[in-house]
Amino acid sequence: FRAVFSFFRTDALYIFKGRVLPVTTLALLFYLGMEMYAEIEKGIRLPEKFASSGLLASSILENFHSLAILLIVYYCNDIYWRSRVSRFHLLEETTPLFGAKIIGHWLSISLLIFFFSVMAILLGISFQVAYNYIHVDFSAYSGVILFNSLPLVLLAGFLLVLNKLISHKYLSLGISLLAAIIVASPFANKFIPSPLFRFLTGFTGEYSDFNGYGIYASSFAARLLFGAGLLLFTWWLSEIIITRKIKWGIAVITFMLVLTGGLSGSRFMKGYHHQNKEVMLESAANYEKLYRKYQLLPQPVVTNVITSIHLYPSDNSYEIEGVYTLKNKTNTPVSQMLIQFEDGFSIKKATLVSGSENIELQNKLSEISFQQPLAANDSASLHFTISYRWVPVNGHQSFNAIINNGSFMRISRYYPKIGYQSDREITDEQERTKRGLGEVSKEKKLDDPRSNSDDFIRLTMQVDTDADQTVAATGELVKQWRKQGRNYFLFQPSAPVPFRFALSSAKYAHTSTMHNSVMIHILYHPEHGENVVHLMNNIRLTLDYCKSNFGAYPFNSITFAEVSSFTRGFAATAYPATIFMTENMTFHANLKADQQQDVINELAGHELSHLWWGGNQLVPDDREGAVMLTETLAMYTEMMLYKKMYGREKMMQRVQMHQQIYDAEKGFSANMPLYKVSGNNTHISYSKGAVIMVQLSELIGEATVNRALKQLLNRVRNSGKKAISTDFIDELITVSHPRYHNRIRTLFMGI
Repeated sequence: FRAVFSFFRTDALYIFKGRVLPVTTLALLFYLGMEMYAEIEKGIRLPEKFASSGLLASSILENFHSLAILLIVYYCNDIYWRSRVSRFHLLEETTPLFGAKIIGHWLSISLLIFFFSVMAILLGISFQVAYNYIHVDFSAYSGVILFNSLPLVLLAGFLLVLNKLISHKYLSLGISLLAAIIVASPFANKFIPSPLFRFLTGFTGEYSDFNGYGIYASSFAARLLFGAGLLLFTWWLSEIIITRKIKWGIAVITFMLVLTGGLSGSRFMKGYHHQNKEVMLESAANYEKLYRKYQLLPQPVVTNVITSIHLYPSDNSYEIEGVYTLKNKTNTPVSQMLIQFEDGFSIKKATLVSGSENIELQNKLSEISFQQPLAANDSASLHFTISYRWVPVNGHQSFNAIINNGSFMRISRYYPKIGYQSDREITDEQERTKRGLGEVSKEKKLDDPRSNSDDFIRLTMQVDTDADQTVAATGELVKQWRKQGRNYFLFQPSAPVPFRFALSSAKYAHTSTMHNSVMIHILYHPEHGENVVHLMNNIRLTLDYCKSNFGAYPFNSITFAEVSSFTRGFAATAYPATIFMTENMTFHANLKADQQQDVINELAGHELSHLWWGGNQLVPDDREGAVMLTETLAMYTEMMLYKKMYGREKMMQRVQMHQQIYDAEKGFSANMPLYKVSGNNTHISYSKGAVIMVQLSELIGEATVNRALKQLLNRVRNSGKKAISTDFIDELITVSHPRYHNRIRTLFMGI
């Protein structure tokens, strides 16, 4: 130990007294500081974020590891070869304790890694102080040590072995750099198929105030322990190769640590599912070849869903029990039927009941041939119990994030599906040609026959969860109770809704108020209450504006529920009577910062207006231009509410921003008129749509636009057919003066 300490002390003095360290430290901190600043100051589109420990720790995790790899490659090479360059190693190698030298190197570089890590953490804390967000969450910053420092420590040991095995300094430097890129950089997954052997890489997931790092922390630690055992074995083996001797005491210790690491690795890999791209493509091709015929065959539709969902957040799992009522709404008997269950779910029980037939379903994909075809207007039922659990080695699905606190699931996506699902088709033309597939299923054109508007469902959803959690879900809460240490909630929308429902579960703080016969609920993280009052005021404003201009609100309540940052892909999303918002986007934003972008006004105005545009009132036919009747109309409502609160001049500044967004994005995809916009062209449906709708309101007047929208809603209710984008243009032509008609058509139909 004295020899190890002596070598360690010599190396540490060399590192910390050298001229290189201040330069590398300043460069590292400057780079991290720029990234932290960018994370807090979100630019023209979003307001400043609160400088929380979680935000800054996540920024460190995302940026520190890759730059630190380069520094560790340099220092390992420099420290190991320092005495050899000066030929002092000839004297060192005559001592009996020369083998302790490499351990001293490793310890000194480990100290350097922890020094860099602590400096990064102190930089994060200094940003918190500078932005007056003083609450320091050390559990967030501890992730820097676990997810960055410890893998770098193991990397240093691996690189020292490489330097020891290679007899030339600069050759070893080059090989070390290449090896570090292969085994430790973000490119490692391209070279190392198994996640178990990527133990030198970092973790770039976000920290959640709801859930911390979740079970990723313990899983990552298990993989690190496996890596430590493997590294020790590599050290021991390299020592045998060089000395040609086996030290049995060290061998026993090595064996014990390798065994422990192996058990940890086995725990890490439990439940691992390898996804092979070629296998997935072949499966998709076979699905299309075998089942595309069901696009042309009549299929029953779901008209009623009664379901119970049992959530187990601490186990990252849930179970669904459900009963579908299936009705043949065609004029043709249904003799064949396709039913499919979601991959990743276990089918505990599934039975299709039609007349006297009881058909047991055991496979994820089942073709049903009825002995007695399901006649027109007749019904069948599907009874099922399915379960889901995710493990960290596979990662969680963003929209199916059942976690310890702050869960969110777009859960209707994972219920059984009836008929052919065209979204499973391969869209790449080369891959389709390679597999002998024809044209991909096309989006319906505007002049194709319309769908009936009677495809909504009656939904009854009971959800139970842990005793300390509250559930928010699609529909209105009609009953709540406690049983056997669990909380139960019963949700029922007061009107039929599309087959689209979701839920969240968390340890929520709760604020409620009644406004003009509508109960408003806001569920949020107990430490995220800064914008609750402002959100409540904007919900009132939006309800009043939409009810006054477009018609009655269809429910008795509205709930806004915050969910964890384990869910990504949206700032907020609207469902009938419930709106979910992620913690790291708009709700928990610092509205008092420099530019004072009021994203809470946008959140309430845009998402709540979806209860008119896309929720369960105006649900457009699924075809080109459909998104204009949802997102573009929600953007219009958002702009009008912004004007109502802040005045026309401020609104026009927002319009100019959306014009800039559209101009920046339009060169990256084919341009198309607004009335034919597809869902993936958000720069058109959102940004260009906002610009056009404001121009329209300036042209014919806000009151006239609103009259056209109200008439459109009434027309949809009375027609029995779903709306298409030209319906709105027709209403505009009806309510406006003829001198504006050409301009209106140009706005929506021009490019």
